[in-house]
Amino acid sequence: MPIKFRMGPVGENIDALQEGKVDVIAAVSPTMERSQWMALSNPYYGLNTRIYFRPDSNLSDPGSELSGKKLGVIGSSSPEEFVRRWLPDAYPIEHDTVSEMIESLFSGEIDAFLGEPVIVQSALNRHGLVGEVNSSEYFNLNEAVGAGLLLNRSADLLPELNNGFRAITPDEYRAIENRWIISSRDRYFRHSGSAVELSDSERRWLGENPVISVLVDNNKPPFSYVDRRGQWQGMTIAYLKLLEDRLGITFQLHQDPVWTNALIQAYRHDVDAVAMLQKTEERSRYLNFTKPFVSVPAVILARVSDKSIRSPGHLNGKRVGFTPGYVTYEIFQQNYPGINFVKMPDIATGLNQVASGVLDAMVVNLASASYEIERMKITNLQVVAEAGFNYDFSMASRNNSPELASILEKAVDTITPEDREALESSWLSIQGGMWRPNKELFIGLVLILVTLILIVYWNRRLTIEIADREKAEEGLRIRSELDRLLSDISRHFMDQPVHRANDYFLSRLGLHLNAEAVCIFSWEPRARIEHYWSSSLILILRPLSHCLTMTLPVFMAR
Repeated sequence: MPIKFRMGPVGENIDALQEGKVDVIAAVSPTMERSQWMALSNPYYGLNTRIYFRPDSNLSDPGSELSGKKLGVIGSSSPEEFVRRWLPDAYPIEHDTVSEMIESLFSGEIDAFLGEPVIVQSALNRHGLVGEVNSSEYFNLNEAVGAGLLLNRSADLLPELNNGFRAITPDEYRAIENRWIISSRDRYFRHSGSAVELSDSERRWLGENPVISVLVDNNKPPFSYVDRRGQWQGMTIAYLKLLEDRLGITFQLHQDPVWTNALIQAYRHDVDAVAMLQKTEERSRYLNFTKPFVSVPAVILARVSDKSIRSPGHLNGKRVGFTPGYVTYEIFQQNYPGINFVKMPDIATGLNQVASGVLDAMVVNLASASYEIERMKITNLQVVAEAGFNYDFSMASRNNSPELASILEKAVDTITPEDREALESSWLSIQGGMWRPNKELFIGLVLILVTLILIVYWNRRLTIEIADREKAEEGLRIRSELDRLLSDISRHFMDQPVHRANDYFLSRLGLHLNAEAVCIFSWEPRARIEHYWSSSLILILRPLSHCLTMTLPVFMAR
């Protein structure tokens, strides 16, 4: 199919599409206004928009408070619509290019402007202003990018566009991006995951709702918390940023000092979603849940000196700390009604009271317990037992928005094991006193056992071989000595008289056998001793029982 390209500013291209002068806009982001007449292909890219300001201005960081500020935006762009809809107290000032916004910033006509990092950095390089402009830490707008076309032509063209984009492999996308964007930090395809494939109705819903309000616990490290600078930190935040990138949307984070009050907002549907929440029957009445994507074991912590607690059943009658709004309390209250639960404002307070003896124990997820114990340098607490369940965390969304539930479910499905490893390794340090056998341990034990069996076998075999060799050497030694003895005796019988030869024979034989006496005994014509030798050298006739007797007629004198 032949394709003719037409270049122009965003506003002109959108007008040309509406007037039918072009069939497709190659790169456009969805907005509420555009969704009324424009269809968008499956997103093939994502953009991140930030607020830029001069560091030497009176504004330390305008991103934290934009009310009354003059913000530069590109005319007819999605950031312009975002400012008008979501920042009604700010004043958007339209410009045609990023270079114009930079000039207005330095001339004082605007307080800050919205732009994509790669485009802004390129413009600053051309103006020689690198390092003269900062980006806000408090503002981060994500946008999905796809091809746009008129709704009345989407039935024919949209499937062709989606098939074409789908035919491009991730490696090909990555190679194209690497060619044009130098900094890996600004690349969309720096992660292994890809954009989420959504239906037409789901993409239209996102176009109408590019900002999703999410309830987040502000005091639950290492999952989510606000640091001393007022910045969100934690594993939950890392997951939310990943989903923002995949969906091309922006999560607006909400918090409440008391988590139970925060959950009331979810019950009233004052927020669109809740991050990292456990599913219960009660919560399922007003929230939809994705499949769990983070699982952490629940454990019982007690003092090292307390030997009375070794299982959940030992908590009956004990003072056990809990934090309201978490499933821990709900599960234990049902299964162990004899426990004296004591409400704690947060996990850190509960652990301190267990350490000081005010509480007997606390049931908590192992990740938070490990983090707080390490942070507070508590040394007298230990994991004494498993609680019998895991904290399975999901994304939850208000149940009156099925499109949002489906979108979040599809986004969670794109999270790979590699994504989990990268996100969780920086935050989860699960340490405890519970021994938990795993496959690697069993493999190690089998290897050790096989090694020990081989060592025992070879040692046994070597011992037998050595014993056999020593036995053979002893036999050879005895045989050699007998050969020498018989040879010596034979020479005496050939060279000496018979009686002297017999005496020599008896002496050698007695010494060889370590006998006290040796004699040659004859029975004919009557019993008598023919020859006798004694080691005492005194010729005393001994009882026959003390004499090695030999009946050797061949040696008798004739």
